[in-house]
Amino acid sequence: MFVETMGTIALLVAAFGAVVEGLSRAGVALPRRLDPPGESAVRRLGRLGPERPAFVVLTVAVATVLFVYPFVDAVMRAAETAPPFGYWDFSAYTSALDRWLSGESMYVTNDQGGYFGTYLYPPFFVLVIWPFQELFEFGRAARLWQVFSVLFLWLSLQPVSRALGHTLRVWERGLLLWLLVGFHPLLFSVKQGQISAFLAALISLSLYGLLRGRGDAERPGGRLARYASGACTALVGTTKLVYGAVGTHLLADRDRFAGAVVGGVAVAALSLAVFGVDAHLGYYDVLRWGKGGAPSPPWLWMRTYYHPLYPLTPVALPVRLLLSAALATLALAARSADADRELFALGVGAIPIIAPTAYNYYLTALVPAVLVLLAVELDRDGRPVIPVVALLLLHVHSYGLKVAVDWVYGTLPHPHASVPVLYGDVGALLSIALQPGVWGAGLLIGLAAVRAATAADLRARIAARR
Repeated sequence: MFVETMGTIALLVAAFGAVVEGLSRAGVALPRRLDPPGESAVRRLGRLGPERPAFVVLTVAVATVLFVYPFVDAVMRAAETAPPFGYWDFSAYTSALDRWLSGESMYVTNDQGGYFGTYLYPPFFVLVIWPFQELFEFGRAARLWQVFSVLFLWLSLQPVSRALGHTLRVWERGLLLWLLVGFHPLLFSVKQGQISAFLAALISLSLYGLLRGRGDAERPGGRLARYASGACTALVGTTKLVYGAVGTHLLADRDRFAGAVVGGVAVAALSLAVFGVDAHLGYYDVLRWGKGGAPSPPWLWMRTYYHPLYPLTPVALPVRLLLSAALATLALAARSADADRELFALGVGAIPIIAPTAYNYYLTALVPAVLVLLAVELDRDGRPVIPVVALLLLHVHSYGLKVAVDWVYGTLPHPHASVPVLYGDVGALLSIALQPGVWGAGLLIGLAAVRAATAADLRARIAARR
């Protein structure tokens, strides 16, 4: 029912947009929001055809893939090769809420003594779930929560698009909604009942505040936008700590950093006031527990798998710390340069790489990074094809990994006996190359880092120091 609901909304928006286009062409005066001036995104894409044919063809191809994927997923679900809409993780949120309302602890251990499969987020997040739990039975509540989350992301991306200079017609907004539904990490997140779309929406609002603050740097509205950007970033990071790299852009602007501090303190104060100290001590136990144990090899495929640093498991923590230090260093070095958009994309793109444990649906958060890098490359007459390729790789990560694994490991007649090295150190290193999502995130990170370093003129600074 989720896909049908979103498809109906997208179709209604597109149909209304078609009516608006007809009235506009007939000379009827319409509100600015319905009939904005300037070139539409699709028209601009068509205009770029003669000078950037590869980019236009690839963009249309990727959009087509996203457009048809919900239908492909429906066929795969009917054949039981794709998972159904089970909303399993949503039950962990509602169970924690029920326990709190009953005066019990939100955080309970499983039969193995850990917290796997139970509620793992800060206490305050259940306040977001509360209205759905109170008003509807579980199945409808879970579905409406996901509809709300995806619509929230859709609505958050529209002002971002305007701030980046891309005008969306009403019918294009309907198309955008359907393309979001066709993005596999987001659709898989919905099936799991996860919060990925909700956090991606907050990231998009943070980006919008950054863009507004960047454009109105000397106006009071610009400062307020920067504060709001920092506050939204803090809300993302405090809700899910593994998204911490999203805060990279905070180091490049004092107002955004201050907004994050104030926002984080406000959320913590509200959470303590509502839930008390004991609930937060329970959350602290969850953080101490973590998710220990060696990660499963990517070639033992599951749809959730995303193990970018699997070959480096023994030294993964130092590597993540070094990557975090590199992000912070670049952000501080570029703070006086016009590199806010690039630093934002860099931090968001690094989320699934630096996170101690990442899953396929984390890649939903990278949609705003793709959008902003696409605008950066078009503005500077750069390589806009790179973020489009990255989006495709993120989309195909899960089943692309399965195809790659089956081709490399499954086609060998007796792999353990014939080519044992594939299951040793070389095989572990090979697993990086088999993960399309790692390449996608890597393209975003690499492009954003190069653009930020260029804006900061790091080469000149290093030469001067020498």
